[in-house]
Amino acid sequence: MTAHRRFASKLRHIALAMLLLVLLAACGGSDSGSDASSPSAETPPPANAVDVKDMRFSPSAITVKVGDTVTWRFDDNGRPHNVTGDQDAAAIIKSPIIKKGDYSVTFTKPGVYHYTCTLHAQMTGTVTVE
Repeated sequence: MTAHRRFASKLRHIALAMLLLVLLAACGGSDSGSDASSPSAETPPPANAVDVKDMRFSPSAITVKVGDTVTWRFDDNGRPHNVTGDQDAAAIIKSPIIKKGDYSVTFTKPGVYHYTCTLHAQMTGTVTVE
């Protein structure tokens, strides 16, 4: 086999390999569409969630029904926080100091419950129970 024939044979093999790669790539799916069977990258928040992040409660005011549970989700880059009820709410809302995790309270009576982070007095919020 001459050098020219070997070169032509290699080119055919390379061309065939490239064609196969293109065909395989065309058969693959696209990430741009949505697939109802694939799980979401992020889990949806609880229905009555308050995020404790960026040195604030978000939302700072939430309205729920009697019997509902409110979950505070702590994730502020390792910064510690707590949730402590003001006045009458102190007996109901009283989390430990948390850097990451959740704290939940089920509200059994209607009313307006004010709370704060005792470590950062500017962080305040309200739960209104109807």
